[in-house]
Amino acid sequence: MDRRVANRTADRLRTARLHATRLLGAARRERFDLAVIGSPATGRFSLRSDVDILVRGEADGKTRVRIEQLVAAATRGSGIRCDLISPPT
Repeated sequence: MDRRVANRTADRLRTARLHATRLLGAARRERFDLAVIGSPATGRFSLRSDVDILVRGEADGKTRVRIEQLVAAATRGSGIRCDLISPPT
């Protein structure tokens, strides 16, 4: 049982990294500065983990909406949830 959980966790982490890489590439092309933080970046990823995305710099409402669209497009169908973390405005 532990081996199955470990394999599923490893598969989920690969999926999370793939989708995060797609997101960061799309964001970079639109000149947004994002970073993956939290469990995928620190090695504490589990079956229930999400991906925390840090928005570096200021993000007005229009920018935030566009970043959310990029997140939705990059993670669609992955089963991986993403949380956007922005500095206070």
